[in-house]
Amino acid sequence: MGGHSQLASVCSSLIILVVIIWLAPLFKTLPTLCLASIIIVALKNMIFQVKDFFKLMKINRYEAITWLMTFFGTVVLDVDVGLFVGVGTSILVVVIRDMFSPIRPMVKYKNTSSYVEDELVYSEANDQEETSFKNPNFQSNICIYKIKHSIYFANCHAFQDHLYNTYGFRPEKKSLIDKKNSINNITSLANDMDQKRCCYQDIILDFSSVNYVDTNGMQVLRQIIDDYKSFDIHVFICAAQDSFIKLLVKMNIWHKYESHLFVTIEEAICFSNQKNSPKKFF
Repeated sequence: MGGHSQLASVCSSLIILVVIIWLAPLFKTLPTLCLASIIIVALKNMIFQVKDFFKLMKINRYEAITWLMTFFGTVVLDVDVGLFVGVGTSILVVVIRDMFSPIRPMVKYKNTSSYVEDELVYSEANDQEETSFKNPNFQSNICIYKIKHSIYFANCHAFQDHLYNTYGFRPEKKSLIDKKNSINNITSLANDMDQKRCCYQDIILDFSSVNYVDTNGMQVLRQIIDDYKSFDIHVFICAAQDSFIKLLVKMNIWHKYESHLFVTIEEAICFSNQKNSPKKFF
């Protein structure tokens, strides 16, 4: 009757017990349709929750897909099966979101020390001049990217492809070695490397939103850093979590990649500017 105390719960439990033990046999002769109608009336609130699906479609399609799969699994199959379907769909959705999560370029917000996504600057600027929202002294020789998802076995290679596509250059280390072994092409190799170093900038990855990196993800990060380094393009990681540092130590690669880690983006930019003095490849 609207009570929320423990005594009210005890009374409700006693009433349900009486109905199940003594009153349930009285409903034995009722037609199945009548029993079904009683169940439908009792579950009408759950049925009306179908409207939530259309709201979720407008807000978040991934959550709407999870809701739909759980609903059909419960109604068509069974309650237990529906729960397993919902849990499985939720895990699958998380993996898919991490695999196709975009890598956003970042710019420095004017008159501040904060870096924001370039897309947010566009949306906030609206009809105003874009330069009024960006710092005019921003370093254009460095590409800064925001990583918003964990990097693990299921999405590490997708992350590598997304980074290469966003940056616009795929380091081909094997072809580089093949060309370097050829004496006839040694001049063209030097020219190609000089041209690529002039066209492409160092990379800074903001790991402040990366909660977890496993050993497979770490191997991919090592490959990215080493491959770009062969073209004298440096990859720096900023604001990494403690778990990331501990994994480097456990894998005995901390001393090799210590120079690629920084606390803030500003420190990485200063370090990159110091290293960007003219270099000779041969």
